[in-house]
Amino acid sequence: MAEGIMSLLFGKKRRRRRTSTKSSSKKSSKVSRKKIGYTCKKRRIVHVYKYKGLTGRRYSNKRKLSKGKKVYKTKAACKASMRKMSKKGQKKTTRRRRSRKSNFGVGGSYMPLSSFMSPYPYSVDSSPPWI
Repeated sequence: MAEGIMSLLFGKKRRRRRTSTKSSSKKSSKVSRKKIGYTCKKRRIVHVYKYKGLTGRRYSNKRKLSKGKKVYKTKAACKASMRKMSKKGQKKTTRRRRSRKSNFGVGGSYMPLSSFMSPYPYSVDSSPPWI
């Protein structure tokens, strides 16, 4: 018996839970919500919640997330994805091909009149084009 009393005096103390009267008064002022995770919204990280009585995943202002929006469990994962997306955007550059006009064949800048109507790309007759 003495050992039981001693264990009550010393040892780890567990915190006592409060009565449900306070939590019920809190509920009336605020709608209960459950934090699901994080998502990025215009280059910043925001919380995503599940509100009681409302369908779908929502922001803190109770607005619904768009259908394809990705939700991350941790803030670090969300930050990493944002970094990845920014790098992807920087990498993308447009390439232009340099094309030089050829002086030979159809469509070149130099086109003799005699061969203009011929089906062949070059002049077939032996005489020069200026005669």
